[in-house]
Amino acid sequence: MTMTVVQLLYKLAGEYSLSHAGLVAGWLLNPYLIGAFALLAVAMLLWLLTLKRMPLSRAYPWTAAIYVLTPLCSTLLFHDPLSLRYAAGMGCIVAGIAITAQRAEQPV
Repeated sequence: MTMTVVQLLYKLAGEYSLSHAGLVAGWLLNPYLIGAFALLAVAMLLWLLTLKRMPLSRAYPWTAAIYVLTPLCSTLLFHDPLSLRYAAGMGCIVAGIAITAQRAEQPV
């Protein structure tokens, strides 16, 4: 979930830079970009804490959720188009997460 918010902040940072010309105003002092970098650091720490308590094979499939959550949030917040074909692909990703997460919990 944090990586989805980071991606949304990147989008806002890009839009912000369009109305604030120059390297300093558009990028270095961009509040959305600063927020994205800060959240990225928090996300990395949370991921390390997760891996400290859980096997990578069990935790990693859930990282694919970003490919579902980010487009859904982008559609809601930025009115980005979401085609039926894209939605079907997201359904496949959800199915893949469910299958791999279930399999990771069962010993081979």
